[in-house]
Amino acid sequence: MQQDQRQPELVSSVAARWQKLWGPRIDSPRAYASKARSWGEESPKVMDPEVLKVIALGAEAARDFSGIPLGQLESARPDGLAIHPTVYSGLAITNVIGMASTWTAGLLQAHDLIDQDRRGLGLSEESHIPGKYRFEMLARVLESALALAQFRPGALARPQSIHISLKRPPTS
Repeated sequence: MQQDQRQPELVSSVAARWQKLWGPRIDSPRAYASKARSWGEESPKVMDPEVLKVIALGAEAARDFSGIPLGQLESARPDGLAIHPTVYSGLAITNVIGMASTWTAGLLQAHDLIDQDRRGLGLSEESHIPGKYRFEMLARVLESALALAQFRPGALARPQSIHISLKRPPTS
């Protein structure tokens, strides 16, 4: 019972810390989540600096999520905390962190050099664009970061004491 009573306090504390960290830059996750969501529908044609910025911000949010007790935050879902289930499970977090380590400016430059060699040999270039599902995961992380930054812990349901009276049925 004591664990249940402390749950709203923990959620409030984590939400307050997240809001201090992400609140001042709330517009970035909103705009970048929208871009990632659209790229989940139709992948960008090229990996330009804008795409890399969205991936970098998503990876930053994913690393920040990995440092908080997500399993315990799940108790706030009925109170309106809209973190995606794949973020709670860690799947989106690891996916986005992996995405950021795979698609960097330096690595893309290396791919460009390889593609030049491939063209010189008469071979086709390889695609260096993440798949649509990767962008979907990126959108989920950014949307969840936004949801936690906007969550107001005052809305949390506080546990109530429940008194149960047991009466024995009359005996005949």
